[in-house]
Amino acid sequence: MTDLNDTQKANRERLELFAKELRRLKLPVSPISIDLADYVASAFESYLDGKTKTLETAFGLNAGKGTKGYKPGFNRQRAERIIVARLNGKTWEKIQDELGGKYGLPNDIRELQRIADEFKAEILSERITLEDLLSEDDDQ
Repeated sequence: MTDLNDTQKANRERLELFAKELRRLKLPVSPISIDLADYVASAFESYLDGKTKTLETAFGLNAGKGTKGYKPGFNRQRAERIIVARLNGKTWEKIQDELGGKYGLPNDIRELQRIADEFKAEILSERITLEDLLSEDDDQ
């Protein structure tokens, strides 16, 4: 590593402290999800430990050789699993227990909710049929 000036050293120390503080966050008092805090802390630690040369690489923002990324529709499929579970009457806690850590889904309820919210309107609109709309009118 090249010699750092005083400002760079101070900034590096701030990043190290930030990564350590992110690791200390605990639910339910954390203002951000633990999965997100872990992701950011890991990226900073990877960069600060010299395992990656740039923050872009540490955060996985630039595709390197052989990097595969998600298949098209991956996030939508994750959201659909969550939404179907909710439509079947499952609580967020039950969904977390059953799906968290599987199928590429996070363990954090807030992250599960965020994923579901991203595709909720699209997925629910596909599930509504003309019969559903007409049967609602008949019930009134």
